[in-house]
Amino acid sequence: MRRKKWKAPNNPTVQARQLWRAVYGEPWPKGWKVKWVGWMRGAMGLCDYSAKTIVLNWGDFCRPKYVEWHDWRTIYVGEGKEISFSTPSKRLSPRSVIETLIHEFTHIRNRGLRHGAEFDRLVRWGYDRLMKEAA
Repeated sequence: MRRKKWKAPNNPTVQARQLWRAVYGEPWPKGWKVKWVGWMRGAMGLCDYSAKTIVLNWGDFCRPKYVEWHDWRTIYVGEGKEISFSTPSKRLSPRSVIETLIHEFTHIRNRGLRHGAEFDRLVRWGYDRLMKEAA
């Protein structure tokens, strides 16, 4: 018997675009999209520059190790605008998704910059800016 092919629960590009706008205040990078994959070994997300795609690891986001059990499904940014990460899985942690997206956004904005202190500083800056905007 064949195993049923995995199907992504939704298209996260819309939420990612809203998140980008809330953090950076500029238009979404032309041609980029975001998609879920069922499983990637050792990575929560990655940027595929040639396909202009951010790939998010659904399998790891749903594992209990990465889940924060408080209900943090919607973040409000600026004048009544909201980014909602409603998904069929109650096990998904939107906070982890947001942190991963900001990490991948940093890769897009600073293509030549490798992981390290400066990279981490830029990721923290993006997350802090989002939290300040949401407050």
